Amino acid sequence: MTLPKHLTRFAIIGFAQVAIVLLIIVAFSGSSASVEDAVNRANAVAAVTVSPEPVLVAEQADGALRSASFAGLFDGNDGFRVTGSVIVTGEVGEAQSLRFTRDFWTSSGSGDLEVVLRASNGDFISLGQLESEFGVNNYVIPDSTDVSVYGEVEIFDVESNEVLGSATLAAL
Repeated sequence: MTLPKHLTRFAIIGFAQVAIVLLIIVAFSGSSASVEDAVNRANAVAAVTVSPEPVLVAEQADGALRSASFAGLFDGNDGFRVTGSVIVTGEVGEAQSLRFTRDFWTSSGSGDLEVVLRASNGDFISLGQLESEFGVNNYVIPDSTDVSVYGEVEIFDVESNEVLGSATLAAL
C-alpha cells in the first residue's frame, strides 16, 4: 500500500521529528547535560549534515557577496560553552563586517554580553552587544580598522568582567 503524495510528505516530516527526539534522548542520556545542550547538539549535527563545508562567502547588507579575509572557531573559557565559526569580510578602508555563522551558540552569561576584537597587546574594539546567543550574528567593523592587528574575537561578559569564549582569527 502506498500513501498519497500529500500524506507521504507528512510521514517523512514525522520520521524526521522522531529522529531528532531520539538524537536528543541519546545525547541527554548518561550525562548531566541540560535539555538546551542536547537540543544545541542536535542542531549542530543537523547543520553539519546540511552543510559540511565552511562558509567562506557572506552576503553583505547591500546584497553583495564578499569572500572572507579572516576566519576562526570559537572555544569556551573556564567552563563556559561557546562554539561555532566567525568570518570577517572586506578590507581596510572599505565596508568590513564580522559574522558569526549559523553554527554559533553560547551558554548564557549575565545577559550583558559584548562582541570584542582584541589585539595581543590588550587593545580592543567593542563591536556592540551580542545580538543572539545562537545562530547568525552580524557586526560592522569600523572602516579604518586593520583586522590583522586584532587576532581574537571575544564574547565578553560586562557584568562579571570575564571572557566567556574566543576565536583566534587566521588570514585566508
